[in-house]
Order: sequence, then structure tokens, then C-alpha cells
Amino acid sequence: MKGVRAYSLVLAAWLLSGMAGATTETLLFDASFDDWNGVLRKVQLADESVLFEYTARTLASTNGATLAISFMPRFTCAPKISVHLPTDYQTLPASPLLEITLNSLKQVFPGLIDKDNELQVFTFAAPAKQIDELRRGLDVSAMASLRFLPAHGRAVDVQSTPEIISQSNAQSEAPEYDLFSFSLIGSRLTTLSAQRRCQSHEPPAYDPLQNNSDR
Repeated sequence: MKGVRAYSLVLAAWLLSGMAGATTETLLFDASFDDWNGVLRKVQLADESVLFEYTARTLASTNGATLAISFMPRFTCAPKISVHLPTDYQTLPASPLLEITLNSLKQVFPGLIDKDNELQVFTFAAPAKQIDELRRGLDVSAMASLRFLPAHGRAVDVQSTPEIISQSNAQSEAPEYDLFSFSLIGSRLTTLSAQRRCQSHEPPAYDPLQNNSDR
């Protein structure tokens, strides 16, 4: 049930992102280390409430992609891991697979794609245990390599998601996707700082004229 709940939290956050209005970002200088930055995002939702998101993120060495680990008080500060791509990058399928390599170990994760006027956002959709394992892997590695897989691409060695081994081995005419490389130097401290800020988050005072509180 824990894995199902974690997936439900990711799906809920993904659906809420589609209801987002104005967004503001504040760089958290004292929660940024080495190649990673801590950021507080405030997203105005359709019901006029505000979604707070504490994020640790870094830019890829090329291609303009961003790797992010986020925590939201509204969703019990459960980690949400995502990859942000500019909209002028190749269009991704609605439910792509993402291969990530840490310390020569390859894993494949399913995910959800959210698109707006500026970004394509891939959010890892996996049980809580696998997300926690991925976060620990990011904490102790120096570099991460990521590549999106064609819908019917060749199966790869899968550790945490063995069910994906059953994917078809048939050759696909789908385009080959770029390899993204991210430095993980500073990721552990930045992610821990973002998580602690989420856990100590104090909701703003409720304004009866504007529903701006967050849980």
C-alpha cells in the first residue's frame, strides 16, 4: 500500500500542476551547495490556494535540462523526482520510460509528462521504496546520466523495476533521445536542506478573503 500511496501522491501533484496559475521562485542561498541550488516555488492554483514546493535542482552539462528533487508540505514532504526539458526539445510520449545510470548501474523508471508553454516535465512514477532508493543513489554518486527510451526500445538491465523487463524487444522507428549528464556534487546537502525546510514549513495565516493557506 505504501508504494500505491506514493504513486498517488505523485499523480496528485502532477494533476495539480496542470491547474497552476502564477508561479514565483525564490533562490535559497543558504540551502544551495556546489553544483546544486535550493529553490522555493509558490504556485497559485485555480482554487486560489498556494502550493509550496521546496526544490533541490541542477542543470545538465548540455541540452538545457534540469534534474529536480522536490518536497511539498501538502503531500507530507514525500520526495518527487523530475526532469525538466525545454519545449523545443523533442516531443516526448505521454508515458515514457527513463533510463538512469548511477555508478555504472542502469535502472529504468516509468513516469508522467506534463507540458506547458515553457517546459516538458517528466516526473518519476514509482513506489516509495524505489524513489527512496533512487534518492540514496543520487546522494552517494558524483554523476547521473539519463536517457529517454523509445516506447518499444530494446530492454535494458533493470534492478529496481523488474516488471519493465517484459517490454518488447522489437525495433522501433521512434527517434533516439539525447543523453543528459548531471553533476551530483552538492546534491545530498541541497536535497536535505530542501526536505528539512519542507518539514518545518509554517503555513501562512488563513485569509478569509483569499484562500492562501497550504497544509
